[in-house]
Amino acid sequence: RVRQSHLFSALPIVLYTLRSPSELVHTWVSENFERVTGVPRSRLQAEPDVWWTRVHPDDREHVLEQYAGLQTGGSLTVEYRWSGLGGEDLWFLDHAMVIPDPLGRSLEVLGSRLDVSARKRVEEGMLELAGALENAAEGIARLDPEGRFRASNPAYGNLLGYEPYELNGLSWLDTLHPADRERAAKALEQAGERKAVLEVRALRKDGVPCHLEVVLVAGRVRDAGGAAGTFCFAKDITGRRKAETQVLEKSRRD
Repeated sequence: RVRQSHLFSALPIVLYTLRSPSELVHTWVSENFERVTGVPRSRLQAEPDVWWTRVHPDDREHVLEQYAGLQTGGSLTVEYRWSGLGGEDLWFLDHAMVIPDPLGRSLEVLGSRLDVSARKRVEEGMLELAGALENAAEGIARLDPEGRFRASNPAYGNLLGYEPYELNGLSWLDTLHPADRERAAKALEQAGERKAVLEVRALRKDGVPCHLEVVLVAGRVRDAGGAAGTFCFAKDITGRRKAETQVLEKSRRD
């Protein structure tokens, strides 16, 4: 039991009870409450509204409605933002239920609050990254272990004249000039061990060729079969290649 107590106190979760669903006054909180939330337990007694006034204004009405719903029994699960005493923004996942008295009348509310701030920061970072990739000027695609397009951003579709969804399931090698496919296949295989950089000719949807500078990098997230696939970063260098060709032809004429 002592070990369980030490383990629980180290977790980012607190337990609490409220007087009733209509009177949201904390009557008890677990000993680790201050460590997790930053609020001294004594302050909850001196300022009964300190928890609720620090719920984010955009979330407060919804949270209070959820607690009000406990007056008819049942339970709640709600996630919301909360402003720490030091000004930091925290996220809590709140679970609560009503504990009726022997006569079936709703009295006390028993609940737990889990600090999910770290998870939310990761989620927000991933959304930000996804938005950046979606709007990147460079073509970015993810290929499955067989070299087929699994996903791509609009920029990659624009390089080849496709909508991104049209590329899904197509073989990456099939979008390249036949003369460059063998070399590209070797680079794709090499990418499983180290980054591969190459220039290839690609075929747009309308059949017009273009020159791409491609970087292939192995993915880290593996599928159910244990394969990770490959990330493909592509940049259109057709203009640069034309300029180089023109300079070379001019030097030959001179």
